Amino acid sequence: MLKRIVILIIFIFFIFIFFLYQANELNSSIILKSNKTIEYLYKLLPNKNILKDENINSKIEYFIQLGVFAKQYEVDRIRAKTSLLGLNTNLKNYMLNGKLTTKIIIGPFNNKKLLDKACKLLKDNSIDYIIIN
Repeated sequence: MLKRIVILIIFIFFIFIFFLYQANELNSSIILKSNKTIEYLYKLLPNKNILKDENINSKIEYFIQLGVFAKQYEVDRIRAKTSLLGLNTNLKNYMLNGKLTTKIIIGPFNNKKLLDKACKLLKDNSIDYIIIN
């Protein structure tokens, strides 16, 4: 009786391995077929430069960082100055060395001309900034 149970368990084990192997072969053939399809479609493209990184990431966003401040009165002072200039600020709070700090950002700017205009406005009013993209 024990001999039959052991043989049955070994038989079930081999059947499990067989189906696992078949499923693995099926998945790899699907991947190979999809890769061949992608290669075929790529050959049909008239302009093969369309898939380069520079075309995919052509929409660059710029931000202007006005600083990271630990004291709330500094944040309020910068925010008041930029509000008088007509610039909307975004505030992000961070923990830095165990202290709550606030990062002041203006943006995003998708247009380089708008970015330059905002930078000129900040420079004319003696507000320090850093451009981030």
